[in-house]
Amino acid sequence: MRILIVEDDALTRMTAAMLLEEAGYAVDEVGDAEDALTALERQPNLFTHVFTDVSLPGTIDGLSLARTVQDRWPDIQVVITSGHPATRAADALPHCVRYLPKPWTSIDVLNVVI
Repeated sequence: MRILIVEDDALTRMTAAMLLEEAGYAVDEVGDAEDALTALERQPNLFTHVFTDVSLPGTIDGLSLARTVQDRWPDIQVVITSGHPATRAADALPHCVRYLPKPWTSIDVLNVVI
């Protein structure tokens, strides 16, 4: 399994990557949705999961990224995370997207990608 982490906060991104790598997952990291889409377009069959924050810099937020991934690559599982109140993000989630509220723990991250 290879997971694409999309998070603009470098410390949060590195923490998630470390947790997942220690659990045996291959991980790629990007800081915005545009870079995520580029990575997915280059190698669409490489990734099994996208782990993204809702708030991202640029013109595409995490919710739009999740919708695009589900439309274009329905076999990729999407996990979306946010520090905003859960009801706001969870209500707007595309079908089959899992939600993980911030702050999360290492167990939370591992449970949501299994």
